[in-house]
Amino acid sequence: MSTPKRLMVVGAGFGAVHSRWLRECPEVSVEYLGFSVDRSRARIVADELNIPSTTDDPMRIISEGSVDGVVVATPPDTHEHLATAAARAGMTVICDKPLAGSVAAAERMVSVAGTLGFVTFQWRLHPVVRALRALHGSGSFGELLHIDLEFHHDFLSGASTAWPWRHSRATATAGTLADQGVHLFDLLRFVTGAEWRVSDADCSVAWNQRTHQNSVISCETEDIAQVRLASGQVPSAAARVLASRVTFADRAIRVRALWTSGTAEAAIDVEDGSAVLRIAGRTTGEWQTTRYAAQSMNPYPAILAALNETSRTDVPALFADGLAAQRMLSDCLCSRKDLN
Repeated sequence: MSTPKRLMVVGAGFGAVHSRWLRECPEVSVEYLGFSVDRSRARIVADELNIPSTTDDPMRIISEGSVDGVVVATPPDTHEHLATAAARAGMTVICDKPLAGSVAAAERMVSVAGTLGFVTFQWRLHPVVRALRALHGSGSFGELLHIDLEFHHDFLSGASTAWPWRHSRATATAGTLADQGVHLFDLLRFVTGAEWRVSDADCSVAWNQRTHQNSVISCETEDIAQVRLASGQVPSAAARVLASRVTFADRAIRVRALWTSGTAEAAIDVEDGSAVLRIAGRTTGEWQTTRYAAQSMNPYPAILAALNETSRTDVPALFADGLAAQRMLSDCLCSRKDLN
């Protein structure tokens, strides 16, 4: 594997964030910004970030071989088409989460892309998450009894929305479970090194209707979800995942793990990546606190290092990891109980 030099980012919304991350990686250049509808938005982003060209036909750019890699930052129902075309052309593919619009689509993406497909589960790269993983792996606190993961945000805490597609199951697959829950599913697997199955899920929609640019849209996808999970590989433990995109003035990931001989609590500020880890064991009986400075949470240095095989320490998430999270997401949607 080698680093792709020329990239196309597809998506003028969150694709702008990916493009800014990539500007921090001097070994690559973004040559194209793809868009589907909003040409003016794409041009504004391209001008701001010095991207030479915009295109409303990313499939043509792929077929012409004008780039070496493609970043897919579009709604989930479009991921498979773009990612598999790029992978079949021998290109590296980096896909925003969730991996696809369905488990079947995610399985096809894995079969085509293999180890050349990456998912931006950037939170597994955070040093506080790696510390939790190492602590669990050491066995020094005994058997895991319970692990609790929460992801709170407020980007949809009002009755208006900037993203109508996020409220449609056809385009978004799910709501907060697709926005934030899949990150927590990945962290659960990453920290514990085990596979988990969904027992049940409770979901709530904050507003059945929202406004967008003076129009009213119907909202199908959940704004709050609580999921309970179990693992045959960790039979002593249970897990809970809580995701909310309507928590006012709260933008954080929190993890609390209980073992037979200790407890750990981690909190990450998702705005600047700073974090706090508190650990208490049976022998100390007191909290030991470690603070982590702000982190950019740019996943691309780790992805590029993995492609160059220059570092195996921070191996980023592959399409296979995205498929595992997709299966858990699908299980939630199958077993969900709507509370309103």
